[in-house]
Amino acid sequence: MEITGDWTDIPKQFNPSEASLEEVLTATLQGLAQMLKDCPNWIMVLVDSYQHTKHNKAMQIIAFNEGFTMSSNLFGSYDPQVLVQGLVKLVQ
Repeated sequence: MEITGDWTDIPKQFNPSEASLEEVLTATLQGLAQMLKDCPNWIMVLVDSYQHTKHNKAMQIIAFNEGFTMSSNLFGSYDPQVLVQGLVKLVQ
């Protein structure tokens, strides 16, 4: 995962009392996408991560992101706001 660097550090830049979950998720996903801009199938990085950690129930977030993004790419209807709303529902 050298391509992604420390994308998991992005949320640490936010103060939980000042930033909404939506803001943090949006910034994290945008940061990851920026890091992987030269890798058009960047979702495959998440798929690989999920396959290695699927025993962890928290990986539902990765699975949702994976499924949503792949479906959106197949049908050409990607809406980042819908993605964030789904992720927020899983986290809360």
